[in-house]
Amino acid sequence: MRIGLNLPWIDCGHDFGRRPPAWGHGARPDRNWNALGDDLARWREEQGIEVIRMWLLAGGVNYPVGEDPRDRFGITDMRPEDAFLARLPRPIRRALVGAGWDSEGRERPERLRLGDAVLPPIPEDFLEDFDRLLRICRRAGVRLMPVLTSFEFFHPLERQLGGVLSRGRTALVFGDDGRDLSQIDRFLDATLAPILQVCGRHRDAIEAVEVINEPDWSTEGGPLHARMEGRRLRLMPKLVRAESMCAFLDRATSRIVRAEFVATIGFKLADPAWISPALRARLAVLGREGRYLHQVHHYPSLYEPGRLPHHDDLPITPCIVGEMPTIQGSPFGLHIAWWREHLRTIHRAADPGEFLARRLEIVESLGYPMALLWSARSRDIATDWSDDVRAQVARFARSQSSSA
Repeated sequence: MRIGLNLPWIDCGHDFGRRPPAWGHGARPDRNWNALGDDLARWREEQGIEVIRMWLLAGGVNYPVGEDPRDRFGITDMRPEDAFLARLPRPIRRALVGAGWDSEGRERPERLRLGDAVLPPIPEDFLEDFDRLLRICRRAGVRLMPVLTSFEFFHPLERQLGGVLSRGRTALVFGDDGRDLSQIDRFLDATLAPILQVCGRHRDAIEAVEVINEPDWSTEGGPLHARMEGRRLRLMPKLVRAESMCAFLDRATSRIVRAEFVATIGFKLADPAWISPALRARLAVLGREGRYLHQVHHYPSLYEPGRLPHHDDLPITPCIVGEMPTIQGSPFGLHIAWWREHLRTIHRAADPGEFLARRLEIVESLGYPMALLWSARSRDIATDWSDDVRAQVARFARSQSSSA
């Protein structure tokens, strides 16, 4: 089994091109790409890391690149989540009051308004930095899985330090009514098309090109997504119609395949209930043809499935474990729990020097061709990329080498 690593960002979603104006006056980051290359080469040598998965547009804070989006787009209330909330039990709706929701349990968040604005293409400075990343990946002996965007792109606007606006970009992909499928192509022309041109100059450094990370969390019909913000449990709203998201995935995947790259989508669940039968069938065909790589992201917890299905039982293959936590967690953790697939080895889940090696063994035993660890540098509750954890990965990699 091959081992990869999620390196989602260096500075959280604005690693390429100019920063937003409020951050460094819109200047281009002075990125030490050579230092990153040294890290990649060391992880390749010591931990056997072969693939790096990294965000490009992420939650949208860097698109439009180096601009305040208010200079180009308006801001409006975002109301489509009402249909989702109406299906929640009344006590849950009432519990949300006081956290930005009205007395009926409905949020009044904001998003960008597209209007008649034209989407700007990804600028040259962004593409130059992306080109540098691909060069250092090649030099380090790892392959890149660039991720165009992430589910946060479609969540309500979020004001960060200095008033920088992230998220809230739904209209840029689906139009102001969320149903303009022709807008999908305009968005892909402005973003994916130039990125694929750069990828074409470094084909041997590309593992696959990913459309979006975990679209399940922003699509109607997707699983419940709850996050703690301070002391408050917050439900993430599903703001994209399933039909619209399926069209986005289909059209973006088609472009990637036409450019002769392997396409991938970072699904949270291996068989999302919300994807259309037509899209499911098409991804399965592309998978059999070697042009699509499926993903499942596995984080056992009290409210997520505890067992990883066998690879051969999945509806779309080949499939990789695109994310799995590197933190040990607790036996019945709310967010990160022990892996309990084999009770006879439960003692290894309790061993801080064994738990991650055991998880990798489980993934391999279930037939998955690759596992990508979460993560380096993200500093969230699922991440532990300490010396002790890296040592476990190194031992697993050496055991594979010795048995090959």
